[in-house]
Amino acid sequence: MNFWMPVAKKFFVTSGRASGETKKGTVQEAFIKAHINQCNLVPVSSVLDPDAVQLSNPPTIPHSAITFCVMAEELGTKGCSIAAGVGWCYMRNKDGMVKKAYVVEDHGHKEERAVKETLMLSLIQMAEAENLMIYNPNNPSELLMNRKEWAEQQAALGKHFDGWKSPEREFLKYLEENASKFFRFEIKGWDKVPEDFGYVVAALVFVFDI
Repeated sequence: MNFWMPVAKKFFVTSGRASGETKKGTVQEAFIKAHINQCNLVPVSSVLDPDAVQLSNPPTIPHSAITFCVMAEELGTKGCSIAAGVGWCYMRNKDGMVKKAYVVEDHGHKEERAVKETLMLSLIQMAEAENLMIYNPNNPSELLMNRKEWAEQQAALGKHFDGWKSPEREFLKYLEENASKFFRFEIKGWDKVPEDFGYVVAALVFVFDI
């Protein structure tokens, strides 16, 4: 028996935001700005082929095409802060024989910075759950410290923390300092929604070869 279980070897990321008088019109405008208004979007979970190639420009997608993606979205009203984003990274085991990639999403009535922090912490926890290490895709030998390793380093410097109980803000500062090497993001937000409704969307869209 044959099974069709495709693996996306390409992907692109996109985002859009809009504000307006109606919910549906605002959502549609944001989708147009993100170039996914013609798609029948199918949300999927967090697994990305580590060898998948990121496309710099979205391909031409046929009208009504079934389109698989990891998507974050948030709707808000006038004056509130909203943000949505996706983040992804690359992981490997100790000897580098096993490589994986994951993408996560976050959204809420909060600032873009808060979304970014949640994305990083989510990816860190996913790596720790599989005993994997996050690596720099441009330099696979360069690894990001997980919470336990970071806490041990701090203890060696005379600061005594305990893994998961380590000061969140200090660990986040370490992640932020290294974010450009180890994480990739697509985030969109409104600091203050300017009209009756505001909507933001960010997505990582999978592209399949035929």
